[in-house]
Amino acid sequence: MQIMRRLIGALAAVALCGIAAPPASAAEPIKIGFSMAMTGGVAQNGKQLLIALQLWRDDVNAKGGLLGRPVEFVYYDDDCVAKLVFHWCSKILRAAGATFV
Repeated sequence: MQIMRRLIGALAAVALCGIAAPPASAAEPIKIGFSMAMTGGVAQNGKQLLIALQLWRDDVNAKGGLLGRPVEFVYYDDDCVAKLVFHWCSKILRAAGATFV
């Protein structure tokens, strides 16, 4: 439950940061990157949270996105293993080009 609150808080911060960010081309998406447990001991929680995040993303995009930019997610399964969280977040920043992690 605490993880969900943190992630929702982070998404709210992303939305607020997007308001203050300089304008970008309308076609350039805002990529939000994260790792979450899709397998392992808390897989059920991770899957439910992912569904909620996808509903949020779809709703925001249907209304024109954030500042006219579509929202995309870049995420990986960390299997609820702390070492994998660092690995995937590094990959999200370097390879996937996420706007926020």
